[in-house]
Amino acid sequence: MSPSTSEAPTCSLGSPAFVYERRALVVTTNLPFARWTEVFHDATAAAAVIDRVVHHATVLTTDGESYRLKAAQARRRRKEDAPS
Repeated sequence: MSPSTSEAPTCSLGSPAFVYERRALVVTTNLPFARWTEVFHDATAAAAVIDRVVHHATVLTTDGESYRLKAAQARRRRKEDAPS
């Protein structure tokens, strides 16, 4: 989901609402809840999604270095260091 697309809030609001209290839902994000307004561009919409996502939920927060970011940086360094 890209914050720059106008469809992001609409598409994202549908999924949690559709499965709310019907199915298991796993959400992964690198943004803390406080920054979800950057994606939804509307504090009310962000609060509604957060409320549905965390209701009856177990929230797991991990802290540490991102393996994907570390691998991407290593690939970039190798590409920059490679002879042309």
